[in-house]
Amino acid sequence: MKIRFAGAAVVATAGILLLSGCGSDDDGGSKAGDKIAGADKKDKEPPASPSAAEKGAPKFDLPSDVKVVIDADKTGDKAKDEVLKDHGYALMGMVESFAKGKTTDNFNRYWAEQAHAKYVANFKIYKDDGATVTGTDRYYGREVKSVEGNSALVTFCEDQSKVFDKIVKTDKVEKTKPSLKSFVELRAQLKKSVTGEWQVIDEQRLERSRSCQQDA
Repeated sequence: MKIRFAGAAVVATAGILLLSGCGSDDDGGSKAGDKIAGADKKDKEPPASPSAAEKGAPKFDLPSDVKVVIDADKTGDKAKDEVLKDHGYALMGMVESFAKGKTTDNFNRYWAEQAHAKYVANFKIYKDDGATVTGTDRYYGREVKSVEGNSALVTFCEDQSKVFDKIVKTDKVEKTKPSLKSFVELRAQLKKSVTGEWQVIDEQRLERSRSCQQDA
C-alpha cells in the first residue's frame, strides 16, 4: 500500500488480530536507525492461532480481500497489555477507514490529534484517486517502551510486502515487488482519552528497516 504521507493497517483475537495493508517496489535503501525491540530475535515463533474475539472488542467492517495480522505481543503486565490491545484496535480502525475511503467510528475512537489529522488527509487522497487496499499486512514486534500516567509509547514493525493498492473501478491490483522498503519501523505515542481508551496521537515511521526485515 503506497501510503501517501507515511504508512498503514477484522477480527480481534486472543493471540493475534486479523486485518489489511501494502507493498513496495523500491529495492535497496539505507539501513534503518535504532532497532525496535524484539526485531532482532533469531528464533522466530509463529503467530498464535486465531480464537474467539475478545469480549467487548469493537467490530470492524473490512472487505474479504483485506487482512492484517497483528501479533498480540502480550507482556503479562496489565497496564502494558491494555495499551497493546487498544493500539491493535487503532491499527484496525485505520485500515477500515482506508478500505472505506473515509473515517469510521472505530478510527475516531482510537486516533486523535496530529495522527488523526494526517490519516484523515490520506483517506481523502485514496478516495480521490479511486484507490483502496487489498492483501495482507502484518504488524509485529510491538513493545510498550513506557507507560506513565495517561501517556504511553509503543514501538513496532510492519511488513507491507503482501498488501497493495487496488483501483476501485477496475479492480486492478497494483502489485509491487517485495523489497527492503516493504519493512517499516514505527513509533506510536498514545494518550488515554477521557472515556478510557488509549488513542494514538502521533506516529513516526522509518522505512527500509533491516531489523524488521530480518524478524519478519
